[in-house]
Amino acid sequence: MTRTDLDAAAARLAARQHGVLSRRQALAQGRRPPGGPAHRRGRRRRWHTRVDDVERDRRRDIDAGLLGWTVVRFVWNDLVERPEWVCHVVATHLRRAA
Repeated sequence: MTRTDLDAAAARLAARQHGVLSRRQALAQGRRPPGGPAHRRGRRRRWHTRVDDVERDRRRDIDAGLLGWTVVRFVWNDLVERPEWVCHVVATHLRRAA
């Protein structure tokens, strides 16, 4: 799978799941990229939900660790902008676990 294939798959997944475009996708389509004033207002409205989500995620990570799992977290931009690095991190964790 090439970087272009991965970008295309990521774009389809983002559009299907969230109906959002990455900065690169928006610019490629001649649209305004995320991060403008309207985007920031939306973030404020979701703040409390996001804090609750983060706390729930951390508790879930701790529970997974107690069961012997290794949790590795990536943000969307890691997957879109640095897929080779993401693959390296995952491969390193798998080698260490073997």
